[in-house]
Amino acid sequence: MSAGLSSNKPNGEDVEPFFFVNMADCQLGMLKGNKNWIQEKEMLLEGIEIVNKMKPKPKFVTMCGDLINAFPTKKNVSVRAGQTKDLKYSISKLNKDIPFICMCGNHDVGQTPTKETMEEYRKTWGRDYYSFFVNNCRMVVINSQIYKDSSKTGDDFIAQEKWLAKEVNEEKERRDAPCIFFSHIPPFILNKNEKESWANLPVKHRKKLLEMSKLSGCVAWFCGHYHQNAIAYDEDLEIIISSAIGTAIDSMGKDFSQGLIQPMKLQIGKNVSGFRIVHVNQMGVRHQFFTLNDAPTELNVNIFSDKNNL
Repeated sequence: MSAGLSSNKPNGEDVEPFFFVNMADCQLGMLKGNKNWIQEKEMLLEGIEIVNKMKPKPKFVTMCGDLINAFPTKKNVSVRAGQTKDLKYSISKLNKDIPFICMCGNHDVGQTPTKETMEEYRKTWGRDYYSFFVNNCRMVVINSQIYKDSSKTGDDFIAQEKWLAKEVNEEKERRDAPCIFFSHIPPFILNKNEKESWANLPVKHRKKLLEMSKLSGCVAWFCGHYHQNAIAYDEDLEIIISSAIGTAIDSMGKDFSQGLIQPMKLQIGKNVSGFRIVHVNQMGVRHQFFTLNDAPTELNVNIFSDKNNL
């Protein structure tokens, strides 16, 4: 968890409205297959420059996983080091008064994470699951890759499950302010009963996680991974999937939630790459994805379109 955010439970006050910025998949190296990551770095730095100009300042910035592109293998050690160095440099340009919140994606810890890849992530970026409070709202960050495959992570899955149950029970008793979840992989893309695919969480874990999130009073669950924008619902819970601050995927109008279309059509640039601005108050959240070309720096509720909040 970034410095400047509190893990202490608040005293039950009403929510003072605030903004935060939700980014996803900076994934340095995706566009050129790890040969270089010049354009992803440029987009991230451009996004950070815009965030630094925002008034009022957002309370925090999230990066919903896939921080870098190179998988954690022996042959990728040097390229991962280079991508990590450039990412940390880019993050250092963010206003020091704006905490940066990150979480792991499949490219960060591997499709099948191991004790070793999880330890590497923690040493580099910090905890892989945690919560914090902003203006009386509990923010819950989970490690979604553990739910995808925990076969080589020892007791990590059980540890996160116990921690999450405790967080949910505390919030269930509190329930005086919105709760918000964050992860890399979305629980689902189109509907909660869809089959498991590359894009969503296994059905056996999805159902329990959705039940737990709703018990906690969660009103919004922010995710990345899909490299496109999508919105879905499970009753009153909104699943908000943000496209990439780095390289986006153009599905050419086709549904690719159940399988990637090959060859993938990749896009990057200030007219495509972007982030989501989120407003939180006592009633819940409002949000909209903006490309870097269109992102505002003066934050107020009038920036949101009533017609389309993707």
